[in-house]
Amino acid sequence: MIGRTKNAVDAVTKINHDAIFDKYIFGDEDIPAEEFIGKYREGFGSFLAVLESDAWGKEYHKSSIPFLLDIEIAIKLPIDLPPSILCEQHSTDFAKYMFNNYDIDKITKEDTEAVLSKLTGEDCTGFFERWKDSYGELSLEEMKDWLKSYLRYAPKKFQATFENNSVTLRWDQVDWRYPSGYYEITGYAIYRGTSPGKEALIATVDLTVDASSYTDKDIELGKNYYYYVKSIENLYQEIPVYSEPSKEVSVICKDTSPPEIFIYSPSNNFKTNENTITVSGTILDKESGIDKVTVNGNAVSLAFDGSFGTTIMLSEGTNSITVVAIDKAGNQATKTLSITYKKPVQIITIVLQIGKLTFTVNGVQNTLDSPPVIKNSRTLLPIRTIIEALGGHVDWDATERKATVNLGSNTIELWIGKSTAKVNGANTPIDATNSKVVPEIINSRTMLPLRFVTENLGCDVQWDGTTQTITITYTK
Repeated sequence: MIGRTKNAVDAVTKINHDAIFDKYIFGDEDIPAEEFIGKYREGFGSFLAVLESDAWGKEYHKSSIPFLLDIEIAIKLPIDLPPSILCEQHSTDFAKYMFNNYDIDKITKEDTEAVLSKLTGEDCTGFFERWKDSYGELSLEEMKDWLKSYLRYAPKKFQATFENNSVTLRWDQVDWRYPSGYYEITGYAIYRGTSPGKEALIATVDLTVDASSYTDKDIELGKNYYYYVKSIENLYQEIPVYSEPSKEVSVICKDTSPPEIFIYSPSNNFKTNENTITVSGTILDKESGIDKVTVNGNAVSLAFDGSFGTTIMLSEGTNSITVVAIDKAGNQATKTLSITYKKPVQIITIVLQIGKLTFTVNGVQNTLDSPPVIKNSRTLLPIRTIIEALGGHVDWDATERKATVNLGSNTIELWIGKSTAKVNGANTPIDATNSKVVPEIINSRTMLPLRFVTENLGCDVQWDGTTQTITITYTK
């Protein structure tokens, strides 16, 4: 190539350039383009004609495209570079410009000549005609093929995400292969820097491992990083071939997103008859990680996968359950559930018989201090054991000789020998038809009128005269 170039230049300029080539091309010094070519801005067609006369056949169309394109550009540029560098630089610039500004499959000859004119600052109209004059027809399809093979496709849709205290890079694989003799794409090169345009190679990704992502764990929180990726041809050879870089992306390694709280059970507005409930779910934070989790103010531990479960005591009525998650960057997430607890209906049945000490509570036998008796046609009995079996309690005031019975929201006050009692603070006759029915002390035991007390506490009382059996039913 260099020999043919020298012969062509000699032929066009009518001057022997052996000394210049020996010094600048075959030596170590860069050639001053103005001295070498700049002085002889002769017709491009003449230059190609000399190359053709040196047995440069039409079969070299494709391989000569980048070189001859570069001559078209470089012969107009007063820069001090050897042709080998000019060829690499300007042909690449041409291909880059075409890729960045045109759909390669839709370019026209006019597009190509317009780009050459833009890059050179000269009128390059007629480029295809000059080529035809020297080499024969250069089809637009040949130009498209060369463009596709010259620039290796850079990875697309490149993105960087800060998560789990690392930066995850993702991109689309380069699937396209152009049959130009290049090796298959065998990997990707990852570049990183802390300033835009200052990235350096940090890793390569082998296609046999993962072809579309890379996790950078060697980062510092609070820093801003810049990345791009290149596809690699011939990764396993001595000199790999790299594509153009992908777009540059940046990411700040600072967690600004709150954790995610997922509650699996219970659902919001859940209703239950149990006085405890287990709250279970998962809490995730893909960036800095979870620092602390509380449920109603109590710390909760997470499993390795972020799952948790904790049991909460409920009060009757509506309960609020608040889950708070804080990550290591201080971001906080909160989720609140409303749970309604209603005590289950409980029925207590007590069965007693006149004159017997034993009685049953829901079929379970118990014993009284003193047996029930009938006096003034009303049943009297030591009420404390019965009230306690129902879930209430009885207080005794020896000074006033008063018994106070409490069950649920009801309170009854009775005085020994008095026919009037107080029910929830209101004076109430114990038996409106028989004033002789009063509380009494019998055999050192306080005996109270059974029906009056139990019915005013919300109980149902049934009497079986045949067996002299009393059945008390209380529904909580």
